[in-house]
Amino acid sequence: MKFQAFVVCLLLLAFLNHRSYADEPKVSLLDNNSEKISINIGVILDMGTWEGKVVHSCIKMAVSDFYRLNGGYRTRIALHVRDSGGDSLRSIAAALDLLENVEVQAIIIPKISNEELFLARLGDRVNVPLLSFSSISSPNEHPYFVQVAEDENTQFHGIAAFLKALRWKSFVFLYEDNADARQAQTYIHDILQENHLNVAYQTAISLQATDNQIINELHKLMEMKASIILIHLSSSLASKVFLNAKILGMMTKGFAWIVTSKTMNLLDWEDSSVYESMEGVIGFRYYIPPSNNTRNLTLRLRREFQHNESNMEIRELNVFGLWAYDAASVLAEAVERVGIELSQNSSAGAEPKQLGFATLKVSNSGSDILSKIVSSTFTGLLGKFQLSFGKSVLEMYEVLNVIGNGERRVGFWTSAHGLTEKINPSINSSSGILETIIWPGFSSTAPKKRWLLQKSAKSFRIAVPEKATFPELLSWDYDQQRGATTVSGFCIDVFRAAVDRLPYKISIEYIPFDTDHYSYNDLIYQVYEQVYILFKLSENISRGNSHNFEHEFSLCHNRKNVHVIVI
Repeated sequence: MKFQAFVVCLLLLAFLNHRSYADEPKVSLLDNNSEKISINIGVILDMGTWEGKVVHSCIKMAVSDFYRLNGGYRTRIALHVRDSGGDSLRSIAAALDLLENVEVQAIIIPKISNEELFLARLGDRVNVPLLSFSSISSPNEHPYFVQVAEDENTQFHGIAAFLKALRWKSFVFLYEDNADARQAQTYIHDILQENHLNVAYQTAISLQATDNQIINELHKLMEMKASIILIHLSSSLASKVFLNAKILGMMTKGFAWIVTSKTMNLLDWEDSSVYESMEGVIGFRYYIPPSNNTRNLTLRLRREFQHNESNMEIRELNVFGLWAYDAASVLAEAVERVGIELSQNSSAGAEPKQLGFATLKVSNSGSDILSKIVSSTFTGLLGKFQLSFGKSVLEMYEVLNVIGNGERRVGFWTSAHGLTEKINPSINSSSGILETIIWPGFSSTAPKKRWLLQKSAKSFRIAVPEKATFPELLSWDYDQQRGATTVSGFCIDVFRAAVDRLPYKISIEYIPFDTDHYSYNDLIYQVYEQVYILFKLSENISRGNSHNFEHEFSLCHNRKNVHVIVI
């Protein structure tokens, strides 16, 4: 979709949805003292989810606590909350409304999907910081996008250390089928390759996948004899995978499942049956240091939800609530340090304006607020709060073993010490040591990696032309001592090197093909009939010669512009 057309659609949608936002209540924490300056801050949440409700409550509590402790400050944050309903376009329309009609100086939006990256561009254009818990693929391109949560890719350094400690060099990787996850693949694979780890097989699973679709994917893993499986899925989707894996007998001895913080961060909100199906799973989750402030906040949330949301039980405060609390605190401090002098609720009595880019005002104070946020260093609920290149510096994870209806910590991973059993390892303690892990099937012995096997034991019959223009690239030779004909050449060496990189062993049989009596179309037809896999050397490749068959062409890999086709 072209950008101009996208902008037009957004403006139309914003105008159509404008009234629904104009009547929403504003959460104001303005002091009655007339000397206090009210600063408008936007908050965009999906209030239909547990996450949205917890984040909303934590932001309000953070602002209330901040001004209770800093009663002498001149500024006061006025929160303007918008409910996105989980819809990306409604989020964008809400942001336009907040910028146009409320003239907010910053926006807190916990999640930004790939479809909502437009908001990062919008923040850059009007100099308004966006504080989010999401990571985007190119944060350096958007200076006003501030990621106050962990960088999900960081944990893969810890996962790589865990895999290496168990001497597992290859594994299967399941990830969520969305634009964010697909863009992250490059960073994840770079980390794994740096550690000499191989993703033997990977597949994307849609958030809307049915049980049958998930079962089909799991059947593929069973047929390949996959035993080491890494999952990077949201908790709701991961729960469906594990419930079906248990039915198929894949949560038994011999299997190893590792899940990322994408699953673990919200796992405690899933049904207890999910924990039962995940017995023996290893999970990575950002470590929350225990403190009286964290415990007190958890108790306050429990009381609030018992009163207002009786159907929601807060067992432990997850990291999203803590990110929200710390983000609101650092924003309130930044606003005070900038000392903006705006008229109290300048837009409160104004008539709503038609939304449009031409009338959006550039914030005079946004760059100063951003500077104060980025340079902030303080001890929050998650420990030391510090940003680097617009991203939160969080490099401490706990390694969890799912047992019964909960988790058991078996160790930690930090960038400084690697895998350790204790959070503060002594000088004499060895790295790479964790507490005993209970694997699926209640086994205390780590599963052994098995080679991924092809579905059939048949050998691959590779048809190779008997005659080639360049013998140094491809040639047939008769071995008189063995009485056998062998094929050699640079192209064969390249093909064998590629086969050697497969995570499983295959048997190859090279078959000479007489090109004097049979055309290349005849040869391709044999491939179509699954008689051969074609290995062809050609100077003139034309897709039109075999347009009735499914085939793929390699790119040229030599200076003579000679191509190899493997079909």
